[in-house]
Amino acid sequence: MYCGVPVITSGSGAQREIIDDGESGFIVDPLNEHSLQQAMEHVMSDAVDLPNIITKARQVVEQRFIVNRVADELVTRP
Repeated sequence: MYCGVPVITSGSGAQREIIDDGESGFIVDPLNEHSLQQAMEHVMSDAVDLPNIITKARQVVEQRFIVNRVADELVTRP
């Protein structure tokens, strides 16, 4: 997400908490092989605003996972 590459992931685990489907990445059904194909074709099409999705994904990482930011939040908590 932080490297500027669109993310396509399954909906299992914590991915649904991190990725907003269609906004900061794409979530596919792990039990449906066509779901992955469709997501890949969608990402490669011109119908997707990849620069916006990549920017939003990077913002998610910066807001939630950058060590300095997380440390600052922990230190300032009451």
